[in-house]
Amino acid sequence: MPNPGKDHQGRGMAILDRQVRRHYFRWKQAAHRGQETSSIRQLVCVFVLAAEEYGEDQFFVLEWSKVQDILIANYTRWLDSHGGVRPRKPDSLHCSIVEPDLRDYKDNWSMISSRL
Repeated sequence: MPNPGKDHQGRGMAILDRQVRRHYFRWKQAAHRGQETSSIRQLVCVFVLAAEEYGEDQFFVLEWSKVQDILIANYTRWLDSHGGVRPRKPDSLHCSIVEPDLRDYKDNWSMISSRL
């Protein structure tokens, strides 16, 4: 599994808003406990894939609900490939999102401008 916060080539990728991270972890814990989860309406996330060259950074803009869908699909697929249980840390909620998951949302700035 890729390094958390890095894409498959080791470049940094991060959510830009700390509140999104806090909500993400609360949501993940609720989902893990089988509790009802909800989205933050109208929340837009921007992922940045930092490049080594100035001006080469890539931006991926999508709704929080889409981030949830991607993470659920990735986590489910990964767990299925390991018999439904994490092999080393069964209680861990770690999952990741990588550039191929976000390709459809590259430079999707209209997501933000349509809400202004």
